Formats: sequence, structure tokens, C-alpha cells
Amino acid sequence: MVCCMTREHIKYSNEIWNCIQDVYEADRNGLSIQQILKIVQNISNTAELPTRATVFARAKKEKWQRADPRLNLSTA
Repeated sequence: MVCCMTREHIKYSNEIWNCIQDVYEADRNGLSIQQILKIVQNISNTAELPTRATVFARAKKEKWQRADPRLNLSTA
């Protein structure tokens, strides 16, 4: 189940939140939250995702960290 309605808000699955967090923390290009949500939407094939403000608030509350763009990921 992707989300469920409650009287006060929509609750998204841990799978969706984990996917959003994974993309957010792996981002080295400074993608906007909206761009990250578009990526997650394409990966998960769901139209129901949290708002940009909700993602931003959760990222701040849980102290998500974006990847350091200076890190060299070369395996050579």
C-alpha cells in the first residue's frame, strides 16, 4: 500500500519515504525536492507522493544529509 487516508492527513508507506530519502541522500547535483519527487514517482509508478513542503520538513526533522558533490566515485 502506498498511502492511506486518515482524518487529518495522508500517511505514506515506509517504502515511499525510504525511496525519497535514498534519492535525496544520493543526490550530488543539487536537485530540487520537486525533481527528486519526479524521480521517485518514475521509480515507484505512483501518482500519490508527499508535497515538497512535507518532504523538506521530514528531511530537516530527520537530518537527512545530501551526498558530498566533491567525492570522487571513480572505481578506476
